[in-house]
Amino acid sequence: AKALGLDLEDIEVPKREEHENHIGPPGLNVAYDIALKKLEENRCPNKGASNIVERAQYLLRFEWAVHRHALRRAAALHEALLGVSPRQSDYDVECHVEALRCDLRLSVARDDYERAVKGAAKLERICGNRGLWALQAKLLCDRSKWLLDGCPQEPVPAMNPALRALALCEQWALDALHAEA
Repeated sequence: AKALGLDLEDIEVPKREEHENHIGPPGLNVAYDIALKKLEENRCPNKGASNIVERAQYLLRFEWAVHRHALRRAAALHEALLGVSPRQSDYDVECHVEALRCDLRLSVARDDYERAVKGAAKLERICGNRGLWALQAKLLCDRSKWLLDGCPQEPVPAMNPALRALALCEQWALDALHAEA
């Protein structure tokens, strides 16, 4: 938040009563509310110039819906996110891949680990071919977690993507992702 120039100290935190209709930890609900309000405040006046804020809002709302396990709402927000992250725009392939990654996260929320792992493998290859190293490392980490969550009795298959993510992070100095891997 500080990198974006957002000062969270002067934000008035809503009282608990305002969030009683939400499911999940109240601190999480407040964090999502604050993030969405700050995005709206920092929106570019020329909405046609960029849809970065709109994508970020859809992504935050998607995350919120997944955390609350509101899967129908999350699916609708995923469709909206795909709508503002078209595949045809070569200059913004990362946004489209991130939107497709949300579909995989939705599969995990529905306990369809097999679909999520297969989709992550396909997206990971696409990212590798396009030179999107950070997204490739994220997808490898996701795949490793999903393999482990899908079959905790057999942790060995989850090692390969995790080790590949580590190697990729070390090769391209992706320090934050290296810690996750």
